[in-house]
Amino acid sequence: MSTARADIDVAGLLTIDVDSELRKLSSAQFQGPWQLPAELVRRALRRGAQRVHMESGRQRVQIVDDGIGFTVEHLQWTASLLDAGQTNELRHSALTRLESEGELTLLGLFGLQCRQIEIHSAGPHGEARLLFQRGQPPQVQASASPRPPQTRVVLSAPALDRRQVVQWMHNVARFAPATIVLDGKPINRGFDDTIAHAPLLPPLQGRVAVPKESDSAHVWLLEHGLVTAHITVPEAPAFEAAVELGTDAVDLSAARLREAIAPHIKELIEQASRLLVELGQTFTNRAFPEPVRAQVARLALQSAHKRLQFDAILELPLFRAVDADGYRLLDLQTLRRSASRDASGSFIAPALYPNQKPERFVLGRTPILIADAMERSRIAELMQIRFRPPESRDSRGSLRNMLWRGFDRLRDQSRSLALWVRHPWRARPIADDALTPVERAFLEILRHELLANHARQPRYALANIQLCHGTGPVRRTAGVLGTLQLPRENPEVRAAIAAVTSDPAWVYPVALVLLDGHVLPPPAARNRWLERRAAATGR
Repeated sequence: MSTARADIDVAGLLTIDVDSELRKLSSAQFQGPWQLPAELVRRALRRGAQRVHMESGRQRVQIVDDGIGFTVEHLQWTASLLDAGQTNELRHSALTRLESEGELTLLGLFGLQCRQIEIHSAGPHGEARLLFQRGQPPQVQASASPRPPQTRVVLSAPALDRRQVVQWMHNVARFAPATIVLDGKPINRGFDDTIAHAPLLPPLQGRVAVPKESDSAHVWLLEHGLVTAHITVPEAPAFEAAVELGTDAVDLSAARLREAIAPHIKELIEQASRLLVELGQTFTNRAFPEPVRAQVARLALQSAHKRLQFDAILELPLFRAVDADGYRLLDLQTLRRSASRDASGSFIAPALYPNQKPERFVLGRTPILIADAMERSRIAELMQIRFRPPESRDSRGSLRNMLWRGFDRLRDQSRSLALWVRHPWRARPIADDALTPVERAFLEILRHELLANHARQPRYALANIQLCHGTGPVRRTAGVLGTLQLPRENPEVRAAIAAVTSDPAWVYPVALVLLDGHVLPPPAARNRWLERRAAATGR
């Protein structure tokens, strides 16, 4: 037994351990070699850099920043790891020291298999330089002469693909707190396409924004200025946020950041809702394009449905209306006060669709809402209001009015014919297993509501509902039991998926829009929707 122990090469085992641990630390922390330059930028931001310049070339990167750089000891430990001629004990000690100091980027240099490394770090306490050429022992030089803070890192390695390095840098540096110049051009900072944004308030740090088109709440999680992870917040009105979660931790764990943001999700949603209210309050004195108004109104209705800033949202002038004095923006409280009651005690308000011309109707002092089917449904559910068309300006039996009605029917038929001419063939159906999880969930809910009762109510008979390719019109196949075909890129279908995804209770009004009045959803579907809405709102 003792003889066997004497044969064990302890030094050789230690060599294996050092190289293995270096490869593990180099690969486990990074998704690929292209990430290492970005991590050098992250380190600079963490050490106070206000300006970073990166130049990328073929298998080469240079980074210059004005942050606190590397110490002489850091570079000496790095040189020991890069020098295969050093003793195993010394290399293992250098690895441990760098890991304990949190200098994972320097450890990553080993896994990059660089042909050349040059690191020059200057500051008030002097300057230090590391020079390395593959096949030669690395050199470390030091001077005690104070210098202005500056760090310069030059890396040359076959694994540094320029396209991947540049793309990764653009993706992770969009919310950086400092100026980052890549190949002579500053990286665009902030959100891509938003209506408004503002700083987050403590205990959160970062920015929150109201998106122009997004239907989901998306959060980028930052670690010392660079994006490290992202999450989607379910059951929340759409917003975008970039949240800084940098701590003393040095690992790049996305799971740790997701765990850290979890207790603050409620506060994040509240701050996004407050920004939405502040934006809505500016609509009285600012001119916004109609798509912007429609998006803000939709998000406001989503927030009110979730009881977020409910009272404030009811007073926001976000909804188009017309009266004898012309067009104006209306808040929900005013709309409710202007509504009349019918014999059953229900509130009824006049409303027009956007494609209807107000001049064809009697306009008085009572505001007439102008809204599409989806906006009407959300307002009706929220305010318990039903809508009716205003009185026609012409008497029903007059020749002029008959001509106008004929013209409207001809226009609608022409529009329908144009759609069929543009899309003469039925689109190819998409198999359920090829859909996204959101689309599959939408179909399951719609099928449950519209197909479950067709056996007892044949007038509403639908055999199936399918998503299909293209942007054409919603179609129902012929036959006693038809199939409702929903083109995936059709604007009404996309809006329906977004509405049902945000709240399955909207499946009934969504069905009304998609069926276009040709048939009505089963009464049982309406009753289930009303019961759910009553349970959700406590009414």
